[in-house]
Amino acid sequence: MDDKTLVCDVFIVGGGPAGLSVAATLPDDVSCVIVHQDREIGLPVRTSGASWLQDAERLGIPEHLFKRIGTSEVFSDKEQAVIAMGDEVPVILDTPRLYQWLARQSDHKDRRLLLATKFMSITQRADGRYESIIRGRNTHWERVIATHVVDASGWHFAVLEALGLAAKPERLAVGTEYEYPIGDNDTDRVIAFFGTRAPAGYGWAFPTAQDTLRIGVGIIQPDTDKSPRDLLDAVVGDARFLKRLGLTLAGAPIVHSGILPSVAYDDRLVFGNV
Repeated sequence: MDDKTLVCDVFIVGGGPAGLSVAATLPDDVSCVIVHQDREIGLPVRTSGASWLQDAERLGIPEHLFKRIGTSEVFSDKEQAVIAMGDEVPVILDTPRLYQWLARQSDHKDRRLLLATKFMSITQRADGRYESIIRGRNTHWERVIATHVVDASGWHFAVLEALGLAAKPERLAVGTEYEYPIGDNDTDRVIAFFGTRAPAGYGWAFPTAQDTLRIGVGIIQPDTDKSPRDLLDAVVGDARFLKRLGLTLAGAPIVHSGILPSVAYDDRLVFGNV
């Protein structure tokens, strides 16, 4: 092979939680290459990271990487309620540091992680292996030849679509989130709101393990043509609504955005992370 070609057992497209988890669980004698389009693992933030304590513990996630939640409240346009979780304890994952922790779980393996590198195309060779073309800002590698390929590219379906095995989903959950200093807000309370402020979706607000507050809105496209950022701007600019939610926002926020597939299994319900 030339000096621009990498050869491995498993080629993983995507350095998010799916791709990193695959790499962490491969046998030590299996070689793998991961390409990740961003310049660092975990940033920019593309998902809020709400989960459950029992799942975090079962997966062995260190406690400093999540925030336990004690109170859960839901707001509609005219009503509100406190949701009793019983023995189920919600947690908010520190997604950037969690993903970086996941990446470290395969540091001791025969693994090469290429950041700021894009998957471009893929073909199957006569010998049955797959040859992929990649492009990176800081690497001279141009192709990867692998026996197995894992599509961990999320909603892009990059590998599956390139091989003609699947198409990108028509329904997408699109969200925008602002992150503020925690200030005087409750440090163990999560909020969800529904209705006119988040049509075909919902909004949320919760504290993080880094002493910040995240507030966001997510919607389903094409169920609505509203912009989640415009909806969120309307929420954070509505002092009366923020007071009803019991929130105070101060300072310039950090902006996060994300896209995920969303599959409807009932006309009235949608599952998937909005």
